[in-house]
Amino acid sequence: MIFFATTAKNIEPLLLEELKLLGANEVKGTHLGVYFKANLETAYRVCLWSRLAHHVFLELKQFGAMNQENLYGAMRSVDWSQHLDVNQTFRIDVSGKHPTLTHPHFIAQVAKDAIVDQFRKNTGERPSIESDQPDVVFHLHVRDEHFTLNLDLSGESLHRRGLRTETGAAPLKETLAAAILIRMGWPKMFKQNNVMLFDPCCGAGTLLLEGAMMAYDIAPSLLRTYFGFLGWKQHQPEIWQKLLLEAQMRADIAQKSNTPPIMGFDMEASALLAAEQNFKKLNLSHILTLEKRQVSDIDNAALQKHQGLLIANPPYGKRLMAGKDIEIEQLYADLGKVIKTQLEGWQVGIFTSDPGPVKAIRMRPQKQYQLLNGTLECTLIRFEARPEHYWREA
Repeated sequence: MIFFATTAKNIEPLLLEELKLLGANEVKGTHLGVYFKANLETAYRVCLWSRLAHHVFLELKQFGAMNQENLYGAMRSVDWSQHLDVNQTFRIDVSGKHPTLTHPHFIAQVAKDAIVDQFRKNTGERPSIESDQPDVVFHLHVRDEHFTLNLDLSGESLHRRGLRTETGAAPLKETLAAAILIRMGWPKMFKQNNVMLFDPCCGAGTLLLEGAMMAYDIAPSLLRTYFGFLGWKQHQPEIWQKLLLEAQMRADIAQKSNTPPIMGFDMEASALLAAEQNFKKLNLSHILTLEKRQVSDIDNAALQKHQGLLIANPPYGKRLMAGKDIEIEQLYADLGKVIKTQLEGWQVGIFTSDPGPVKAIRMRPQKQYQLLNGTLECTLIRFEARPEHYWREA
């Protein structure tokens, strides 16, 4: 079986390595995703365990279509009864561009008509269209006059973990948060002794949640109740149930081991409450400390007893603090002082769309990564809190 896992720009190399670890074969990275070969069990495992993929597509057919008639004929030639029943619901998503069929909605309509007409001819009845969580989701990717027909195993984006109900004013996608943590080395760091994860402006806690799920070996989609394959006629529920049981056992074992504490500060009480509620769903409230504090007021004994990763996505210009450049620069200056006086030896990651004010931290960056937050170009800046990396003060 041939699959394609999608992700965001610049995350493709991380996804490729993740898929290898999950058992995929013949992995090949490309723009916004990774092709791989696998059996259905491995594809299910990717849907359950991938922290970076958005969708997992199973390739059903490739064909060429110059016009509407070609497209309709190619779709009509598929035996749709192998994939859904007449009493089920489905949806067709379209991506890419065709030279003459320029509207994705029109392509989806033609494809839908072909499916419905086949059922109506064979059974006298037709399946229904459902936009929100249908039984089966098909996906057509178009490049010039070439079409790839896929089954969307994920059904909806895998960044929807089935966990977070509150997001705050400018949330990160969970898949982006996972990529940030992987770039910062958290998956290796949490296995060491006496480490912790800390976010001084945590909001609803997306970075902390993703970091906790990594450290406590929780499958990111363990709490999801909807996948695109659950209503598929070729779904193998016994394999899926086995994978769910294994994932739950792994989480139970990890909870009993000595794994790192998680700490978050924020000035918004509502955001902290949302973070607390989300951790409760994971049964991880006991390892979480949340406090209402400003960045300049990071004076906590637990932080000084540990080393680890400080990760932050502070408010930035185009998102939350437009017109407040002075406040942003002061925030970074305060953060720099705290890091140098209290967090020596820590790894520090700042994710922002405006790297300019970050200079107020007055530390030399060790590495920078370009990532996208939605359509907004952002930078992940990595520091090591060691005196040799501090700027000399005049």
